[in-house]
Amino acid sequence: YSYIKSGSSSSTTVAGFTDVRTTDYFCDAVKWAVENNITTGTNDGTTFSPDWTVDRAQAVTFLWRTKGCPEPTKSTSGFSDVEAGSWYEKAVIWAVEKGITNGTGGGEFSPEMTLSRSQWVTMLWRALGKEGKTGEGEWYTDAENWAKANGLLKGTAKAYATEADCPRCDVVYYIYNAMKKE
Repeated sequence: YSYIKSGSSSSTTVAGFTDVRTTDYFCDAVKWAVENNITTGTNDGTTFSPDWTVDRAQAVTFLWRTKGCPEPTKSTSGFSDVEAGSWYEKAVIWAVEKGITNGTGGGEFSPEMTLSRSQWVTMLWRALGKEGKTGEGEWYTDAENWAKANGLLKGTAKAYATEADCPRCDVVYYIYNAMKKE
């Protein structure tokens, strides 16, 4: 993981995190994520680590928590790289059952693979039941078009780039913006 200090030291912190400031564009999203038990932060809850890159296991866990941690109906994910009893196993099983992910190929989910923005937007789109393929473009084109049309990608520190890594601040920011639209 990489960490880059976020915000300015002169503004007030948010949700008990020393690294989220009231002036950060993701401030309201982080407050919402804490209030809704989507995240408890990192480093024993003292930091949010907004600039840490999210992996695929963390991404499905954020979505699963957004939906209230529903119990999956199956007992295994079907992926060779999802360990039984791991902290993310139920989230992955749930995500497969809901059609949010079908893995990365070869019977693998790739839980530690860095999450790209296109993967995140597609998972979010599917989790909200927005799927409706036009058959045009790449596997993520319809999800990106939906996100852009609904203003979900506006306001972040960096311009949206399909294959760019997706940091924690933007993961919760995108979920928060999508849930406001629901």
